[in-house]
Formats: sequence, structure tokens, C-alpha cells
Amino acid sequence: MKKFIGLFIVMFVVVGVWQTLQSFFYYLELNSMMDEIIMVETLQGPEDLRKSFMGMAQDRAIPLIPEVIQIKVEDTDKKTVAGAMIDSEWIKQTNRLLTIDLYYQAQIFFFSKRYVLHREKIFSQASLETPALPDLDSP
Repeated sequence: MKKFIGLFIVMFVVVGVWQTLQSFFYYLELNSMMDEIIMVETLQGPEDLRKSFMGMAQDRAIPLIPEVIQIKVEDTDKKTVAGAMIDSEWIKQTNRLLTIDLYYQAQIFFFSKRYVLHREKIFSQASLETPALPDLDSP
């Protein structure tokens, strides 16, 4: 009977350690995936970003459902450092803020740990506006 109880306790500890390590590695993988997604050069739509995120999660065997990923794209007055340096009256800038929030809940036996991963990036698009020149041909 003592051997059975000892074996049960050892199995309980091994399973607990395995689940803890697995949830920690999922957390690290999700962080690296968020960094890969946010480093895109051109801004895509929220659904395209969600599909690419889900594809990366499936490739890495991370159990994730699309409802826990919140992607928001909105116009903003914030500027990047480069945008602030070239700001002038002839250059028109449109800035869009990409916000990604991911809610991940790790379950270890009867306990759960909730992780909230958050990333933001500003996408700037500048266009040169030529100033109106006076008409020199008219008398």
C-alpha cells in the first residue's frame, strides 16, 4: 500500500512539473510569435493577421482559439521617431496604430494562470504635397 501511495505521489509531481513546463514553453512561444507578427513592414487587415497567427500556432502545436486574439487597427496622432523628424507642412503623414492582445490561460491541475500578452506598433505613411507655386506666365 505504501508503494502505491508513493508511486501515486511521484506520478502527481511528474505530471504537475510537465504541465508547468508545457505552459511556460507555450508562453515563450506565444511571445515570440507576437514579436514576429508585430514586425511586419506593411499593415494587413485584422483578419489576415489573425489567420497568420493561428497558422503559426498550429505549426508549433499550441492549442489556441481565434476568439482569444483581439486585433485592433485605428488612426492615431502618435508618431514614430522618424515621423517626428521629417514632420513638415509639405509632408502629410497618416499614422495607424496596430494593437494585438492575446489572452492565454494555462491549466495546471486545479489551478489556472492567465497570461495577457500585449503588443503595439505604429505604421506611418507619408505623402509629399507639392506647394502651390505662383503662376509666372500671367501678366
